[in-house]
Amino acid sequence: MPPLLDNAGTAMSLTTLFHDLLHGGAGKTPMTSKQANELLLKAVRKRNVKMAARALTAGASPNLKCDWPDGGYRPILLDMVLKDDLPMVQLLIRHGAALEETYEKMRPLLHAVIAGHTPIVRALLDAGADYQAWHCGRTAESFANQYQYADIAKMLKDEPGRRSQIAADAARAKQEAEAARLAAVEKEKLEAAARAAAPPDQTTQVIEVMKPLTFKTAKRKGLFA
Repeated sequence: MPPLLDNAGTAMSLTTLFHDLLHGGAGKTPMTSKQANELLLKAVRKRNVKMAARALTAGASPNLKCDWPDGGYRPILLDMVLKDDLPMVQLLIRHGAALEETYEKMRPLLHAVIAGHTPIVRALLDAGADYQAWHCGRTAESFANQYQYADIAKMLKDEPGRRSQIAADAARAKQEAEAARLAAVEKEKLEAAARAAAPPDQTTQVIEVMKPLTFKTAKRKGLFA
């Protein structure tokens, strides 16, 4: 009997197998919600996006609040906005973080605008944050102008038109999809009607004639040579 594998091959295969089983989660008990939340808090403190993603996938809430070293008790999304951590902000947004929860009476978008964090402002707007959010009677755009953040000010000024265009494009796409669906239904009806009206071909005729006949009778009637 030939050897199954040489020593090196066997060792390599076992190592790979054990690694895959261990890191693939074989035999592991799924995290509880509490464990997932604790892992997420640990991840955001360490600014570890991979760890945060694992926690969120396991069921952690993206709307957790936490005591931070500066003494603030605020949502983790807002803290990542203040720290200008775009990957973490994007991750939390994808997992449904609340965009309008306030801290110091201001929403995440206003904090991002005042801090001048342009990419995060863009991410929040793309996720649907309220561009008309205001604080002390002032809008996000007015804060951007005050701090001379020209790119952010333009972004906010253009946002109503951009969202209107997105809505119009979505409505048009929906109409086109519905028109295509109705056209397909109508085409199928016409094809079915055409099939029903068309005379059967010769093979179909033979089969239809043979249905009530035995093979012997069919042959006698000349249906077979």
